[in-house]
Amino acid sequence: MAEAESVGENGGTRTLVSCGQPVSGQKVVIVNPESLTLCLPDQVGEVWIAGPSIAQGYWQKPEETERTFRGYLADT
Repeated sequence: MAEAESVGENGGTRTLVSCGQPVSGQKVVIVNPESLTLCLPDQVGEVWIAGPSIAQGYWQKPEETERTFRGYLADT
């Protein structure tokens, strides 16, 4: 496991821990959920994953599936 420290806006630090490499065929990006754009290397955002081993949605819950599984970047 890899660890790194991140310095917050108020000067505090937080230890971040990696949990390994993505599985082959997976795409992993860090996204600003408000602007739907990729985060810069020093920014915090949501982890979005796409690939063949990701579920296609929630059973019989189309609204939640659309909101959770159909994410897109604003420039695509």
